[in-house]
Amino acid sequence: DGRVIPCCVDYNANLMIGNIQNDTIPNLWKSEKLNILREQHLKGEFPDTCANCNECESNKADKRFFVNALTK
Repeated sequence: DGRVIPCCVDYNANLMIGNIQNDTIPNLWKSEKLNILREQHLKGEFPDTCANCNECESNKADKRFFVNALTK
């Protein structure tokens, strides 16, 4: 259906960034929604979808991993 979601376990598309049918991958990658999500993770301020997730436990991971991955 074209929805772009940053997490493969966000089955309800709570963190939907946009739709590939209406936008490009570079625009979505640089979008305000994705930048806000990146900033939240860097600050350890996870949205409910991530904070309550038991799949990857990113909310408990070493912050240095996210800083390196999200700032590339």
